Order: sequence, then C-alpha cells, then structure tokens
Amino acid sequence: MFVLDHVIYKDVLDIPSMDIVPSKITCILGQSGGGKTTLLRLLAKLLSPEKGRILFEDRDLEEIDSIAHRKRVVMLSQKPHLFPGTVEDNLQMGLRYHGKTLDAHALKDSLIAVRLDKKLTDDVEHFSVGEAQRLALARVMVLDADVVLL
Repeated sequence: MFVLDHVIYKDVLDIPSMDIVPSKITCILGQSGGGKTTLLRLLAKLLSPEKGRILFEDRDLEEIDSIAHRKRVVMLSQKPHLFPGTVEDNLQMGLRYHGKTLDAHALKDSLIAVRLDKKLTDDVEHFSVGEAQRLALARVMVLDADVVLL
C-alpha cells in the first residue's frame, strides 16, 4: 500500500526502504522523539519528505491531490481536537468533510465500539482527555477510510 524509498525528513527520519502492505495492521515502535508521528504525518501527506519518495498504491504521493488522499488515509492525532457542540456534532463533522452522513443508530454504534458512554446530545465542553480521545477515535471510525493512521 505504501512504499518508502530513501525517505529523509530533517534529522528525524532516514528510511532507506519500507513497505507497508494492505489489509494488515502495521505497528511502528520506537523511543519518544524517534519520528513515529513524523512518519504518520508523511503517510497522511501532512508533511513532504525532503528527499526520497513515498508511493501510495504505486502512485507518488506528490502526484496525488492532498484532500483526495486524506479522504482515503485518515490520521488521528495524539492530542485529538474536539469541535464545540455535542457528541453528534463532532461525529458528523468528519462525515461532512467526506461528503457522508450516518443516522443516529450508526453514530450510537460508533460510541459503543469505543466504549464511550455518552449520549449524542451531550456537550463535549467538559470531556476528560480520555473521553475526547474516544470520541475522536469514533469520529475516525465512522469515516470508514481505507487507511487509519493512529
């Protein structure tokens, strides 16, 4: 799915070669500051390598429209952002950007999947960090993207 060829980004990453195959879970392990998040940001096309190239499904990322790519490859950041409003507002926000909609039943199912015991009408203003992370994960899950970067 992804092929990295001599990818260099600042003094953070230097990857001679790496293949990430489809339909598999790939875990990237390393010490704090080792470049794991930078790698994910490169794969999500939020950053561009200084040298080398990254292919997604045999196409150079440089040739792929960034917005189209991010509709297929979704990244959940370490410190997820919640939008002001309700749980439903937050779940629907990502869907709107992707031109999708889901009914309340499907949205409730996403909350069950991430074990977030909240109502769709609950305000997110006072959510704990853990609750915010679960809601953000549910927001990513409802997108049903081809690739999810966590």
